[in-house]
Amino acid sequence: MERDIFFRPERFIEKQYLEERTLSDRKLCIPLIKDDIDKRAEFIRDLIALANASRERGKPAYILFGVRDNWDKVGIEGQSVQAKLPIGYNPNDDAQVEHLQRKVIEKAFIGIATQYIAPKVPSLEYYHGLIDGVRFSYLEICAEALNKTAYEVAKDLLDAQAVTQLKKGDCFTRRGESKIPVSEEEKPFLYSWTNRPYIDNSQWRNYINQLKEGGEFENLEDVIGRQFLYANNDTPLEDEVKVYIESPPGLSLLIIRGQPGCGKSVFLQDQTRKLATNLIQELESNTQSVSFKNPIPIFQSLNDFSIKPGDSLERELIKRLREPSLSELQVASEPEKVFQDKSKKWVILLDAFDEVAPELQSEIWREIRRLASYPQDMKIILTVRPDVPLRVPKTGVKEVTVAPLKEEQIWNYLRGQIESDEKEKIVKSFFATNNEIWRHLEVPLFLKTAATYFNSIKITSDADKTGNNNLEDNANTIVESPMIGSKLIDLTGENLTDKPEFASTNLIRTELLDKEAEDTSIRMGIFLDKVFHLLWKHNDEKKRLVGMDLGDLDETYEALGEMVAKKMVRREKVRIREAEVFLKKVLNWILDLGILFKSGGRIFFLTSLAKIYFAAFFLRVLLEEPDELNEIITNTPEFWEKCLSIVRDFASMDKQLDISPLIHCVEILKGEQTNG
Repeated sequence: MERDIFFRPERFIEKQYLEERTLSDRKLCIPLIKDDIDKRAEFIRDLIALANASRERGKPAYILFGVRDNWDKVGIEGQSVQAKLPIGYNPNDDAQVEHLQRKVIEKAFIGIATQYIAPKVPSLEYYHGLIDGVRFSYLEICAEALNKTAYEVAKDLLDAQAVTQLKKGDCFTRRGESKIPVSEEEKPFLYSWTNRPYIDNSQWRNYINQLKEGGEFENLEDVIGRQFLYANNDTPLEDEVKVYIESPPGLSLLIIRGQPGCGKSVFLQDQTRKLATNLIQELESNTQSVSFKNPIPIFQSLNDFSIKPGDSLERELIKRLREPSLSELQVASEPEKVFQDKSKKWVILLDAFDEVAPELQSEIWREIRRLASYPQDMKIILTVRPDVPLRVPKTGVKEVTVAPLKEEQIWNYLRGQIESDEKEKIVKSFFATNNEIWRHLEVPLFLKTAATYFNSIKITSDADKTGNNNLEDNANTIVESPMIGSKLIDLTGENLTDKPEFASTNLIRTELLDKEAEDTSIRMGIFLDKVFHLLWKHNDEKKRLVGMDLGDLDETYEALGEMVAKKMVRREKVRIREAEVFLKKVLNWILDLGILFKSGGRIFFLTSLAKIYFAAFFLRVLLEEPDELNEIITNTPEFWEKCLSIVRDFASMDKQLDISPLIHCVEILKGEQTNG
């Protein structure tokens, strides 16, 4: 602890020292000079509060004498003491007399501290000196960090006529300009923060408010497609989480598995927001309690997450809490020890373990298991894809899987997004053309994206008159999202716009991609093209938030289609290393989109419809170099006919696209098969 070794006049000159703060106080008079029980009791209270603040922060605290509350510096002249000069002192030597007086006052301070402060008197040093001919003084308080208990009143200081009454055991600390009483419950936490931090209630309130209202949770209530998810046992996923959090110690890790785009991240963020809301309500209703009934939520996305050598998972988590609201964590050498606070409950919400770099997954999983074995009241919730292997312990862990959306949920959602009954009929009729579309709609991200596309189209005037199932694509325009001008329905069928938290929604605008064509009927190729483009946009924006760049959409989708055309025409799955040849570093990002899935070291598409679309995407590129088509289209004419149908849809939106070479290749292949 750095201390003064002589009088420092800048403490009375510079604002940073003169301001009353956690470790500094100002007084006009030296309280020992006047025989005033109130002044003495007030000084003892100040001394205890500053000693505890010094002990917590590992820095000296100071009381400046000779300064008024309005910062008027008058000095301490006339506040000297009459001291009997010992042998050898010259009464005419001002320096000797002042030195003696300083020692007498310091001894008096120590005497009062010894009499009224326990357990051990903090180190006190009294300094005085001249500033522009005016004498000032201050008391330096250096607390012992190794004390096992906080400083408190050692014996009663009571007087019937005194305003300030002190009883044995009374304890105080200082926060800013305020002296705060410390309850018996809180005393054990007034330890040295240089090793183990302590966060008081006001700081926790700031943190929880920031967590609830800022960052990734800022507009969470307004997210389109906010899902009411179910576990695979038909239990609402939210109920599974609630039962887990309220379970007794022993069950400390809940693993939520789900396919990409199934809503795991939005769900986990929503749970964090709800936990934060519960805790902030508790703290606002009871500002003095140290023990929290509700758990403290800590949310961390594991996207691009790592642990430095020698560090622990809890230390990495705490680093992300070092915001202004929890600034005390910055001074502690072992900030992760905040988790040892037995008066608190913790819920650590870790999202997207599957996005951890493969070479780091074993280490981080090991750290998660270690943290789950913490003796404190801690619950960990981890989201991960079904295909990620984890060595799960036999005890202390529960696993649930997010169930696919049911048809009733899907249509409840679509009804809330699609603007008219007529359009709903047309959309439903379109989905009936290929049952595989339903497999995609079971994934909330795909469903939300499909709804965004369908809400961007309108029935043509001809269709209105004739009842034909033709839709006009409002291409090359900017349209409002499904949230605008329609009720927002969650996947339980409940009207969310009637809820207070959904009363005010943000406007989201989506730019459509293709140009309007003369043929305005809904085509499968156009639908898939728009949906997969919007899916890319969604993931690209998410990755950019953490400093990642997915690269070029056309190049990636072309590579994906090339993999299909060269490796998957007659195969449902390919090995991961085969996929990496085509997709290289973007393979994991494609998995995030829910386009590809991984199981047992192999990669596959959710449906043959998705596989055909990407093969068609590749063929559209090859039309620029039609000679290569003959090398690709060599077998399985039924597959290439389906691809041709999708490419025809592309051509309906791009009149410059000449698909005759592709038609020719497919016809030749069909003829060869017939002749054969």
